[in-house]
Amino acid sequence: MGPGRGELEAAVTTLGRAVAGLVPEELDPENAVVLLKLFAQAGKYADAGQSLVSRQIEASGAHASRGHRSAAELVAATAGVAMHRAGVMVEVGRRLQEQPLTDEAFRGGELSLDQAGIVSEAVEASPEDEQHLLDVAGREPVRALRGRAREVRLAAEGDRETLYARQQSVREFRHGRDRDGMVWGQFRLPPDVGVPVVNRVEQETDRLYRAADRETRRTQKHAQFAADALARVVAGEAKPSIGGAEIVLHVSYDAVRRGRLATGELCRFESGDDVPLGVALEMLDGGNAFIKGVLVDGQEVRRVKHFGRRVPAAVRTALRTEAMLRAGEVRCGVPGCDRTAGLQWHHVEAHARGGPTSIDNLEPRCPHDHRREHAAQRRPGRPPP
Repeated sequence: MGPGRGELEAAVTTLGRAVAGLVPEELDPENAVVLLKLFAQAGKYADAGQSLVSRQIEASGAHASRGHRSAAELVAATAGVAMHRAGVMVEVGRRLQEQPLTDEAFRGGELSLDQAGIVSEAVEASPEDEQHLLDVAGREPVRALRGRAREVRLAAEGDRETLYARQQSVREFRHGRDRDGMVWGQFRLPPDVGVPVVNRVEQETDRLYRAADRETRRTQKHAQFAADALARVVAGEAKPSIGGAEIVLHVSYDAVRRGRLATGELCRFESGDDVPLGVALEMLDGGNAFIKGVLVDGQEVRRVKHFGRRVPAAVRTALRTEAMLRAGEVRCGVPGCDRTAGLQWHHVEAHARGGPTSIDNLEPRCPHDHRREHAAQRRPGRPPP
């Protein structure tokens, strides 16, 4: 049955008093971290409650009697959240009726709304993977969970062509003006188009950061560098990509030879997105200078088909593939960072101190964490800035 209305009202009142009396400047760092965890936990319980209640609102039609076209619209208006987030709440609440393990984890504060949405959507396609996905949610960042959930849905569908056709059917670009007169935009693109776009912007973002003076780096956010990079890429002012292709395809060697994929064979972008074999071969046969193709036989790299790059770059491609085969995708190796675009290879034992350029001594890093660790290596005994 859960808590009664009076009990919940008392809990909300108590939480409100705690927030009203909060003086952040008086908190020591350790206590601030503890309170952050407590507020995050409270937020998870609140999201779970809203999702569950929205199920009854939708089923009973309570939203219509209050002038709203959908339960999601009522949730958005009541909670003061975007329609997308409200829609996720309603969808999750509906799905949990058939997903007891996910329902229990969400009610127990083990999942955020984002995690519950990703897990429940995949479990709807593959119920037998419910416990596995919950285990992934408990130990991996959201990006990794989303990748694994995508794999589960693909395996359940068993048809990359159908998935790709659906991706094509929902591609879109939207834009408008916000209250400050700023032009905003959002896009949804299939991986073969979207991955190189994002990678190209990330590469230009990193180039602009490296070219900036210290004061600009200190005061300007990553998103501002990225905005400038996007404008330069669209205007054709961005410098050519250096040191890596904008998209890397990992394809099973036997699949290329026979012209079709067998169960469990690889045909995937380095970002972790699966693609139909026909689309991959068309991209490679097109001779695009910003594509690398890696032919994989089991756990071994058989060949790197490299367009317009030097041999050392091909070696780096092989190293990235070995990392993807071990971990499922290539992302920054720093705990808590889940960036996958614009990655660089970091010598764990500094090359200047004799560290070898080998798989065992190389780990992927995003440009920001790579710079931090290089700075730490140059100043022994001091933590990264």
